[in-house]
Amino acid sequence: MHEVSIIIEGNEDIPERIAEFADRVRNERQINDKSVLVQIFSSVINRDDALSTAAKIKNIMPDASVIGTSSSGEIADGSKCNKTTVVSVLMFSDSTVKTCIYDCSLMSERESGRDLADRLSDMPDAAGIEVLNTASRMKTEEFFDEADKQAGEIT
Repeated sequence: MHEVSIIIEGNEDIPERIAEFADRVRNERQINDKSVLVQIFSSVINRDDALSTAAKIKNIMPDASVIGTSSSGEIADGSKCNKTTVVSVLMFSDSTVKTCIYDCSLMSERESGRDLADRLSDMPDAAGIEVLNTASRMKTEEFFDEADKQAGEIT
């Protein structure tokens, strides 16, 4: 796996920066977009801007998985940034990326955990999972307890 963080301050053109990066990565590493996870962390862009940015990134890297979340301080290269947007690009050499989104206001944490376990059972070669959540809005322990009960130990 190779990870690069791009720190965006102010009104820089995020998709343009991603396009430059994507071209360089494709040339250097010959990575398939299906093996790329783009994560957008920002305390400064609103929901509509974030969705627009994600759509532009998908135009550049159509098969990449793009996710994002708001934050109260972004981290890049081990340092905390403030009032920025950090785009983290993870490139996997031997894996593909799949994303699942759960809205725990629409389905319970236990239902979400069962669904995750079902999805993982269809992916016997799954190498890892990453969960982004708002701790004040999600009962994380219930989510993982249910997933563990259904699928076995998730570490």
